[in-house]
Parts: sequence; structure tokens; C-alpha cells
Amino acid sequence: ELEEHLGRIELVASQARLPKTCMEKLGSVRPLLGAMVATVAFFHQRAALWLASLLLEPELEALVLHSLIPGFYLERVARQASGGDRRRALRKASGELLARARAPNGLLAQLAPKRRELIGQTARRCAELFVRASSCVEGGNGQLSLRHHSLHRLSKRKLKVLTSGGGNLQDRSSYFCRL
Repeated sequence: ELEEHLGRIELVASQARLPKTCMEKLGSVRPLLGAMVATVAFFHQRAALWLASLLLEPELEALVLHSLIPGFYLERVARQASGGDRRRALRKASGELLARARAPNGLLAQLAPKRRELIGQTARRCAELFVRASSCVEGGNGQLSLRHHSLHRLSKRKLKVLTSGGGNLQDRSSYFCRL
């Protein structure tokens, strides 16, 4: 399905006669589709195993999958989002999902507190797993950022902060600038 959608996007981009650089960027996405699918499949398989260990009824499992896990995920994303409007929107969506899952007359409310806590911990663990599993993009961006910074000189003040002990600051500066 992703390949179909990407094909449609490429067709529209071609018909719109987008610049060559745009077409090249679109073309660079296709080789990544397999890794994207594998990441999402990994998450779903692991979450399914963790939820299976809880022996949940189908309705309760659906509630955890469609409300509790996404609610915890959005809660975490909201903390990392830039911009107040974006954070508020994510918190609102998270709050709605979690409120639905924790409704006073809902399925979770009917469970013993310890059981409810275990389900909540497992759902939060699933949400955290998705953040880590999908963070390869963040890791790539981090590597690019490190590479960018390594190409620029460090100020003497920053170099002093980053190094410990005495020694000749000029020698260390030239060492770090070669890295």
C-alpha cells in the first residue's frame, strides 16, 4: 500500500513538473519503505506478545490497542513537541484517548486496581517501544548534527568546558578541530 501511495505521489509530482531535486528526494524514499514496514511490524509483533501475556478479553485488548497505547504515545510526544499550540493539541488528543480508556463505567474501571496497573504499565511499555523502534530517523538526524558540529571550530570557552584538567589549550583545540 505504501508503494502504491508513493507511486501516486511521484505521478502527481511528475505531472506538476516539480524540480529535479524534489523528484530525487521522492526517489530516495522508496528504498526506505522496507525498513519502515519492518519497524512497524516489529512494534506490532512485540506489542501483541506483551498483550497476549495479559490474557485480555478481546474488547479490553481492543481498548488497550486503540486508546491506552496511543494515549500514552501522544502524551510522550507532547512533552517533546516544539511550539505551544502543537503541545496543547497533542495533550488534548492524548487526554481524550486516555479518558476514553479510563472511563468510570468502562472496562478498565471494572478491574481490580493491581490488574488495571499491570495493564497500564504494559500499555506504557508498548508506547515507549514504538518511540524507541521508530527513533532510527532521530538517530540519523543526530549523526548528521554531530557531523555538522565536528566541521566547525570550537570556541576556547566551550573547549575548556568540554575538556578536563590542565594542559595546553591550543594543543587541545587543534586536536579537536581535526576530529
